[in-house]
Amino acid sequence: MAGGDVQLLSRAVKDKKPELAAQLIDSAHELILEVKRIPIPIIAVVEGACAGYGVSLLSHCDFGIAKKSSVFNLAYSAIGASPDGGASYTLPQKCGHKKAAELLMLSENFSPQDALYFQLLNYVFEDETFEESVANWLQKFTKTYSKTNQRIKKLLCYSETRLVEQLNYEKEAFLLGVMGEDMANGIDNFLNKKKK
Repeated sequence: MAGGDVQLLSRAVKDKKPELAAQLIDSAHELILEVKRIPIPIIAVVEGACAGYGVSLLSHCDFGIAKKSSVFNLAYSAIGASPDGGASYTLPQKCGHKKAAELLMLSENFSPQDALYFQLLNYVFEDETFEESVANWLQKFTKTYSKTNQRIKKLLCYSETRLVEQLNYEKEAFLLGVMGEDMANGIDNFLNKKKK
């Protein structure tokens, strides 16, 4: 998942219409909350690029599996944006404040092994045997007790009662960015790089 719709954000910034970005963020945040509400465990399987909101979404899934050749990047600061999708909530919990600041502020690529270390993933499988490894893991997982897993997920989600509040803070910060120069310049740079 390559993240949010940068073209839509570009229009929102150029037209000074934060309500366009607000619609995008509301949809993104609703999906995050739905991942938490769904009683069954959610498994993210990553192949290729996982950037921006994709990493945020991954951080909320119950399990994460990636192909060894995958690439991760928070990407927000590269376009002059602050995070959405709860990244500012989950990353400090998973990898600590300093590493979260580095990932969010520098927007540098990191590997699946790093994502495993940062507790964004449970498993990294070799490219050549990826599909088989995922299928084997899923077969093993489906042998566990589903009702018990549902109760465990519910308990784990109760521990995240501040998430909704943090999502609102993220939306507020993101929309301030829509009205500023950093995001306008960042999005222009990003879109011009893609054209070359």
